[in-house]
Amino acid sequence: MRRATSVAVIGLATLLLTGCGSTAGPTASGSPATSPTGQASSPAATPTPSATHPTGRNPTMTDAEALERITDPQTGEKWFGTAKTIAAPGWAAESQILSQEGVHWYELGTRGSNTIVGVASSAEIDLIVERGPTGAHRQIDYPSPRQSATTPKFPAEEFGVAHDRVTYYDSFALPQQLALPSGDPVELGSTTSYGVDPAGEFLLGHRGETASSGGRISSFEILRYDSPGTFAWSEFYDVAAPAGVSVVNWYYLLRTPWGTEIPLGYDPFGTLADVTWDAAYPMAAPDPAREDSGYLTDLNDSGCGPWDHDHVTVVRGLPDSAWVAAGTSKRGKKVYLPATNNPLLAVMYKLYTKHLVADAQGPTPQPLSQQEFVAHRGLVAYKTPATGNWVVFLNSALSARAWC
Repeated sequence: MRRATSVAVIGLATLLLTGCGSTAGPTASGSPATSPTGQASSPAATPTPSATHPTGRNPTMTDAEALERITDPQTGEKWFGTAKTIAAPGWAAESQILSQEGVHWYELGTRGSNTIVGVASSAEIDLIVERGPTGAHRQIDYPSPRQSATTPKFPAEEFGVAHDRVTYYDSFALPQQLALPSGDPVELGSTTSYGVDPAGEFLLGHRGETASSGGRISSFEILRYDSPGTFAWSEFYDVAAPAGVSVVNWYYLLRTPWGTEIPLGYDPFGTLADVTWDAAYPMAAPDPAREDSGYLTDLNDSGCGPWDHDHVTVVRGLPDSAWVAAGTSKRGKKVYLPATNNPLLAVMYKLYTKHLVADAQGPTPQPLSQQEFVAHRGLVAYKTPATGNWVVFLNSALSARAWC
């Protein structure tokens, strides 16, 4: 929960066909999404939109416009569904960046008689080029209609091929926020992303995980990956998870029709400041010394360690009575705090106090009481509407942060 959720959730009731359930759905190696419907089967080389379809570049486009573009792209692109690995062209050998080991090239689709090629020079595809029938390449400087001609080129390096500053693809007009069938939002970190490298370590991390569908938007699909988790704190402090409690890591990706996956953030209620707290459970005023003003993380505080994916923690093994409804999100969903007898509260509070003692430089600071720990929102939980799972967040300012 690294970012504030500020964009209104886009209703996709007519677009989302399936939802995340308790059973496993398609896996990362499952069948690719079908090709998007758009113009005729022989796409034109230049945009040929209908009279009512959005046209041209629009850096300030709404999510509604972005959805209209990606569900009915009319700029001529046809995607393969799977990113096809190819060898680098000869001219790439002249580039210090593109000639490096670990740079991967993929055929993603076609536009007219041209082939759309994606290049992953880092952990994600960050360069789009088109290869013509004669083998000549053009760098597509602004592949997304969200980009304007004044947007600085990315990547900025010159690769010795012609530049195309006109061509864009409606399919790359990604919305900032999508909705799961339950109504919970998932958010893209960047609306001009083309996906992580299919051969990179990020997707190799799917091994041992199960995936379920979070709904389709035309030829795009939201996937939730479930990864068996551990109570990482036990490795650093002599504190075990409560008896019978287990954790599972969840994270969401958007599978694209060109065969990549784009990370999605799952912030079901935004930040602590976005919650209207009940009078019976007032939130303590932030303490500048602790900076506990709403920076929530997963239960293991994974943002402070070597984890591959930005995930949330699902806690299982506790009764519903271990949590009390204490506030309401902007979308009208209940947000929970731990009950006094919640065994996870006792464990996380113990970790917090042990950390203060272990890492103190000089006099040991006075710890919050357990009641104050709750009032400062040391632990916050959310019950997922569709599956009834408990997603638990830790206030990073009250985290033991054993590995930082």
